[in-house]
Amino acid sequence: MAEAENQDQPPRSSVSPSQLAERDQKNAVITSKMNDEQEGCMRSDTETAPSTDVQVFSIPQIPIQTTHLNLTIEKQISEKTFLDGVLKGFKFLREDDSMCDVTLVVQGMKFKCHKVILATFSDYFRTLFTIEMKEARQEEIQLASFRSETIRKMIMYIYRGYDEFTASNARELLEAAIFFRVDSLRYMCETALSSVLDVQNVIAIWRTAKRFPECNALRQTCEEYLLLYFDRLKEDDIRCLDKEELVFLISNPNLLVSSEDKVYQAAKIWFEDDGDLRKQYLADVFQHIRQPFISKELYSDFMNNFRFFDAPAIKPFIEEALRYQSLPNCRMDEVSTRTTLRQHYNMEKALLLIGFNQRFTCCNPCMWAWRFDCKRWYTLRSAPFKLGHGYATCRFGQSEIYFSGGQGRRIFQKFDGLTDKIVSCTKIKTARMSHCMVCVRDSIYIIGGNGFQFDKEDTIPTEDKLESVEAWRPSENTWRHCGSIMVPVSGATACNSGRLILLYGGFRDEQNKEPSNLAQFFDTETNTGGHLSTYLPFSHQNLQSVNIGDVVYILTKNHIFESKDELEYINVRSLREKHKYADTFKPPTMTKDLTSLYIIQESCYGTIPFPIDRSWELQRYNTGTRALETVSDKIQFMRSEGSMHTLVVSKSILLEKGIITTGSQGFLTQR
Repeated sequence: MAEAENQDQPPRSSVSPSQLAERDQKNAVITSKMNDEQEGCMRSDTETAPSTDVQVFSIPQIPIQTTHLNLTIEKQISEKTFLDGVLKGFKFLREDDSMCDVTLVVQGMKFKCHKVILATFSDYFRTLFTIEMKEARQEEIQLASFRSETIRKMIMYIYRGYDEFTASNARELLEAAIFFRVDSLRYMCETALSSVLDVQNVIAIWRTAKRFPECNALRQTCEEYLLLYFDRLKEDDIRCLDKEELVFLISNPNLLVSSEDKVYQAAKIWFEDDGDLRKQYLADVFQHIRQPFISKELYSDFMNNFRFFDAPAIKPFIEEALRYQSLPNCRMDEVSTRTTLRQHYNMEKALLLIGFNQRFTCCNPCMWAWRFDCKRWYTLRSAPFKLGHGYATCRFGQSEIYFSGGQGRRIFQKFDGLTDKIVSCTKIKTARMSHCMVCVRDSIYIIGGNGFQFDKEDTIPTEDKLESVEAWRPSENTWRHCGSIMVPVSGATACNSGRLILLYGGFRDEQNKEPSNLAQFFDTETNTGGHLSTYLPFSHQNLQSVNIGDVVYILTKNHIFESKDELEYINVRSLREKHKYADTFKPPTMTKDLTSLYIIQESCYGTIPFPIDRSWELQRYNTGTRALETVSDKIQFMRSEGSMHTLVVSKSILLEKGIITTGSQGFLTQR
């Protein structure tokens, strides 16, 4: 009967009477505070609330939160007390040899242990002791793969729960933890090794982590460290890399280097260490070195002092680099990884838009930049010189834009996107406007346009159509007359196709009222001009043209035409639906980027084109799929037609500029 009564009763608490009394006292205090706050809230409501039949209740919340907090603290204290007790018990068992039932023998040293504890922490020992193997019945187990000190530290960790980890012992202890499958020890070793990484030990730790799939987190940490501090590796560290390790680092898009010189110098050191054996890897390594971005001084050293410079395996990469250096107009058209900027360079490719923030007036041109990565417009700067209507621009190389002419001026200025500076260059020979400017190989050509002859009596310029072509080369810094086009025109568009400059449209009449359908060329090698075999099937003003490979794209006010081999012109895309007031819109402008066209055009979001409703939108045309998408719209930063180029600019300079948001004006104050 007594046993039955005891079964019906709840189990007795193991808490002592003094602890129960202390807990009851705490609960009494908490209950008293709850009652006091509730009475205070109700008293306050009774005194301040107006007389009404509605009874106001106040629900106290703070005591409930406090109770929850107290319970959480008590739980944490209880868990810590329990863990301390477990560790204390394990320590007692470790020191009491009488209860040990297995001995680990390593290098002649014996470590007495308990099978149940080893099996609890180690999957290796659990399998060993539970499967019918002879070791399960032996009192001594031989471990020959590790040093005795390593096994001693692992046993100390199992029994004590902690140990002192250093870079010297954690690597070997990590291997033991993986072999015996002690996951908690493996995690501790990985954490310890990650915290002591430096350029002296990172390669050794990286190689250890790569050996074991379980150490994926440590491997990634080592790789991030190597990519971040590649510049700081010593020559001996670079020499000891194997081919796969070196290729992994220099081909990784996250490699952080101050310049490509560092990558080339590392490759040179690596090949010089054991050139006869490593010569077979020349193509594997050099296909990831971006030779076009190596400084001229170091590239000269490469050509003169690198022992394998004449090796056929790297000849294609050298030819690519030399072509890149000698043909500035082709630099942005190269599509290989070796001509692509690394992610962590202090420069990036952007769209540069040039225009005026005033209508119909002669003023300083303004420049805005569109960043591809974050899809934002930045107000870049205004030029410190005035340009009139009809000026021309072209890109030279990757980071330079040149301005010329405009309303009878002989201006020739250079803007550098890497320094954000504008400098004056040698003035053009003939003042002209509405002309074309194109970069071919290492020279800039100015073609046609309206010339000016000033009458001293009237001081009114009289315009004449020009057929002359002038050329300028940076190395010479002088302009020279180099030939003539077949038909003098102004307001034409031009692009290059190899050695030819292709001219489309333009005005032949003095009043500039009748656009023509002319299609001409100028040969920069023979300095002669001529007609293309097929004329344009349309006559429009303000045409834009670019070439991508052997295909020429011509932009009218509302259509994109495509021409291959100058034989026919195909209307491949309309820009937008016909707007009632489309004739009042400023003409669009266009530039290219590898496989895409970027077009910026004026648009109106109202039924009547008030100036306040006008803005600009940037569209991207994919030349492969012929799809057209809007990438930016409702930007009101330009009040005149403009020109646009893809350009390499400095990241740090862009970050100092102001961001233009949708609907903002983005106008610049004149300097």
